[in-house]
Amino acid sequence: MVSNAGEIRQASTLLLVRDTDDGLEVFMLMRHLRSDFAGGAYVFPGGKVDATDIGWGQHPLITGLDEKTANQKLALDEGGIAYWIAAVRECFEEAGVLMAYDSQGELLDLSAADAHEKFSLLRDKVHKDPDTLANICEQEQLTLALDKIYYFSHWITPEGAPKRYDTRFFLAVAPPQQIGHHDQHETVDHRWIQPQQALHECEQGKFTMIFPTIKNLQEIAQYDTTETLIEAVKAKSSFPAILPKLVRGEDGQVQLLIPGDTGYPQ
Repeated sequence: MVSNAGEIRQASTLLLVRDTDDGLEVFMLMRHLRSDFAGGAYVFPGGKVDATDIGWGQHPLITGLDEKTANQKLALDEGGIAYWIAAVRECFEEAGVLMAYDSQGELLDLSAADAHEKFSLLRDKVHKDPDTLANICEQEQLTLALDKIYYFSHWITPEGAPKRYDTRFFLAVAPPQQIGHHDQHETVDHRWIQPQQALHECEQGKFTMIFPTIKNLQEIAQYDTTETLIEAVKAKSSFPAILPKLVRGEDGQVQLLIPGDTGYPQ
């Protein structure tokens, strides 16, 4: 599952959304300017699938998904559930939001100051050692809420890029009693923002984003509520891999095209 240098790396990204009086918002993080990927850009929480994410298929600390179903959803022979685990883990590391149920079967509540402080420290532990996530779940009597995380899209970095990723994007409604915050390491700022506003600010040069982020925002910008968005995602029957390609037009300008665009090489 984990690639060597020069190979395509497996990765997971989680779009956290919520409802507000002004409409649907999505949680975004600004990556550190010195980051080796998308430095200075606003992104969704996510990162590489780690070796510790593998092997959770029969784990009692997950709810709502098994290895077989995960493989079917991602059209893989094996290892599918690792993408869900990576999405949960990376979201906790980068955003401080943990998609998990407590011992009573309720989504984890971190609204109390002592709980927030406690899980902030646990977040740092997972950041330093991803393998500690399972230990934390056992100690705190938590189960990962994989039934609340929906497969959304599949993107592959264009050929020729210095670093390439095979990334599965997921979608989840943020737990109402948790407040996301950047980690001050890999990410230096965070915003809850309406998709349309993010796209508008990007066009004005005020909000830097990379191509897949823009395209996924355009997709969720069609919906006014998390309910209608989730229902639309649940109704999707296929998730073809999207491999952007650089194409030089007749005017000499280079464009990044995706399947379905006019001029996309077959």
